[in-house]
Amino acid sequence: MEGKQFTIRCQKNSQDSVRISNPAFIPLRLKRIEARFDGGTWERLLVGVPETERAVLIAGIHDVVPINEAIRRALVADERVEGATVALGHHIRVA
Repeated sequence: MEGKQFTIRCQKNSQDSVRISNPAFIPLRLKRIEARFDGGTWERLLVGVPETERAVLIAGIHDVVPINEAIRRALVADERVEGATVALGHHIRVA
């Protein structure tokens, strides 16, 4: 659509978009993990994680988010990433 003050058109994206269909299937190595620990727990982590601390680590996980760029690189390298695909989509540009 073209007008006197602006133009709207649909164009192909210049970069592929990652579409997450099921985040639970994406491997942990392709996610960012944000966690919060008290200082004592963090110091114990630096030394090594014994089996008894695993429950504390799991309870301390604050957020787990897929990293789109890591997923895109894995898929481009022909790795299978369950729960994600890469597709060249469209976006709306207003000029």
